Amino acid sequence: MWNKVPFTFDIRTMPTVIGVVVFGYTSHIFLPSLEGSMEDPTKFKWMLRWSHIIAAIFKSLFGLLGFLTFGDFTQKEISNSLPNQTFKVIVNLVLVIKALFSYPLPYFAAVHLLKDNLFMGTPKTLFTSCYGIGHSLREWALCLRIILVLITLLMAMSVPYLIELMGLVGNITGTMLSFIWPAMFHLKLKGANVKESDRKFDKFIIGVGICLMTIGLYFSALELVQAIRYEER
Repeated sequence: MWNKVPFTFDIRTMPTVIGVVVFGYTSHIFLPSLEGSMEDPTKFKWMLRWSHIIAAIFKSLFGLLGFLTFGDFTQKEISNSLPNQTFKVIVNLVLVIKALFSYPLPYFAAVHLLKDNLFMGTPKTLFTSCYGIGHSLREWALCLRIILVLITLLMAMSVPYLIELMGLVGNITGTMLSFIWPAMFHLKLKGANVKESDRKFDKFIIGVGICLMTIGLYFSALELVQAIRYEER
């Protein structure tokens, strides 16, 4: 099979691929709440290291086995490569269930950030508190949460191009979370205590992140536009 595979470098698709890979590891928004809810927070670094190692191994093997199984007929969404229609439907249903179970973690992390920064009551934040008497959620706050869910659902339905969208999001938020912001925060928090070599390395990482984000954003947006135009034909 390998002699039939053309190994080429395409500058138009490579940024999207990088964005998809980076997107798969942008778990930064969940980490504070995960660490805070751990029974033994001292094991957080151990958990983080091994969970990412296991995830990297699993994703690599999954992609490799999928390609070795379907070869040139491998689709962007691997479940669409399945020849049996019934089995394909079952797998897609399992993926939907998995997505539904995965959704609450980023959802509540986003809600928590919005609450702490906007809805803790004036004058501490811009808006009044979203909690009423007895620490119960107010009706309008519940409506806002429902609207947030509907907005994400609308976005998922209006842009059904998973790979292109993952590449675009990964090149925007992924590069910021994985490259730019960690290095910037390290320089900001450590300040004068940072070694000169570490300072230069942080600046190098920031520069690489900005370059990847700029190039990736441009080409990923082109890929998404092309996918939309191709679908409209």
